[in-house]
Amino acid sequence: MALELAIKDSKGEIILATDADCRVSKHWAISMANLVKKTNKVVIGYSKIKSKTTIINEIQKIDFLGIMASIIPFIGCNQAPRNQFSGAQTKQGIGVFATNYLDRMDTKSQILLYPQKPIVDTSIGKYINTQSLPFGQNAIVAIGCFTGYNQDDSIIMNQSSIDRGLFRSIKYRTYLTEEETTKNGEKKKIKFPTNLENLPAGNFALLRQGGLYDGIVMEESKVNENDALIGVTLEKKNDIQDNSVFIRKNESGIVDKVFLDTDVDGGKYCKIRIRKEKIPELGDKFASRHGQKGVIGMKLNQNDLIMSENGLVPDMIINPQAFPKRMTIGQLVETVFGKQAILKGELSEVTNFINITKSEIGDVLQKLGFHKYGNEILYNSITGEQLMVPIFIGPTYYQRLYHQ
Repeated sequence: MALELAIKDSKGEIILATDADCRVSKHWAISMANLVKKTNKVVIGYSKIKSKTTIINEIQKIDFLGIMASIIPFIGCNQAPRNQFSGAQTKQGIGVFATNYLDRMDTKSQILLYPQKPIVDTSIGKYINTQSLPFGQNAIVAIGCFTGYNQDDSIIMNQSSIDRGLFRSIKYRTYLTEEETTKNGEKKKIKFPTNLENLPAGNFALLRQGGLYDGIVMEESKVNENDALIGVTLEKKNDIQDNSVFIRKNESGIVDKVFLDTDVDGGKYCKIRIRKEKIPELGDKFASRHGQKGVIGMKLNQNDLIMSENGLVPDMIINPQAFPKRMTIGQLVETVFGKQAILKGELSEVTNFINITKSEIGDVLQKLGFHKYGNEILYNSITGEQLMVPIFIGPTYYQRLYHQ
């Protein structure tokens, strides 16, 4: 078959070629060629050639990874299914999904209040905006059993860290309605429902009466179950009924934004966005970037947890049995690298599939005065007694998942 475009290196060998049957488009090939040309890695030449085979060669070893997989540090140290689970879990992670989220009226969304860029990031992460639009926080995680409330995949969370804003988020929900006339001649209008019989059980006291915003709740009003947000009447031939928009059952919040406008026919339509602060509670899900997902099993104050000789108290305690079967060694390596980065006052950037030895990791920590494999002697804050065994502790990037 005839190839439309071939990219050659300085020796004249084909490193990338495209044709009509190839997934790689000609425009993509040209753009990639220009990128490589600017970096002076290879000398690019274009030519039209004829061949019986299509030759495609990866420019970088990590180019075959997708977006979700490319942000997992030390992905080569994990079991393959865990990397797949991590991709699914990261899609559920709460972060900053758009810079203009305050101007959007999404049906349902959630924003992490204090997102942080990862201490240990991948080399490709900076190109896909994981640092400018983060999706988690750097938590101090200890791996060990304590009080029995972190069995299986349960997590013991530091209540004092939660009070300081750890994994706190805001949930947004939008309610909307519009004026219209049906084929039967029924007219749907946005206004305060007055002089109506058989009004449904609900609170209409928050709706404004008269003016441009007649029948619409005020911004920054606190609303609860059975509170009306938009007053709507349905005018039939011989009757007028109430069709107001109420907040959902078992939901509450604060009116964050009110949007009112008219369509081409002059009918009004209204959107109201409700916000609610979500504080981590029992049963909420969290996950690392290595497929280690768990739920909060207990929240304890920091004076009821464990601490190091320097007074460091972990934000989370997870069960050590999560690692032998799942074999997510990448999380352990991330913790050690993050510990080095914090002690040296810098951020770490790693390239996946690089060869790392235990001695290379441990020597740096040992020179900084810590145990070479990240273990520390911890103490029971309640009794002051030293724990019988050293505990592996350090910073790990964790995500709060959307399902709560």
